[in-house]
Amino acid sequence: MERVSLFLRSRWRQSDSGRYAPRVLAFVPEGFNRSMIELVSSEAGWELTISDRLVGIAANAGETAPVILFDRELWPGLWREAVGLLTRRSPRPYLILLSPTSDGNLWEELQRFGGSDILRSPIDRESTLGAVGRAWSLWRSQQQVRVLRFS
Repeated sequence: MERVSLFLRSRWRQSDSGRYAPRVLAFVPEGFNRSMIELVSSEAGWELTISDRLVGIAANAGETAPVILFDRELWPGLWREAVGLLTRRSPRPYLILLSPTSDGNLWEELQRFGGSDILRSPIDRESTLGAVGRAWSLWRSQQQVRVLRFS
């Protein structure tokens, strides 16, 4: 059981309140969504890294952030490839696509490239907290099962 605990602690940090907080990697351009993510992250105590450059994807692909927020509008023609690159590593992160639309076709496409959820933009505080909270909870549960299964 100690192996599980050590593995999971390496993917999050202990907040000032003593609770463990997720590492969140956000690929969002300057503007409202970025400001909202920064505000919510500050309130929730997440360890947040933000990038708005394509080169940032390659540089951050090795990061161990379990939750990734990716704004589809950042690179409209390249989001699929970027999502595929970010979700290719192990353990697989929980990627949330920020998009002004969400329909069945987008859901299928996102899942095909390894994404996990869609958050409609412009985002708000409650939906962002809820999406990241669900992602964090699911990711942690999957990793606990994964570590126990292979230990």
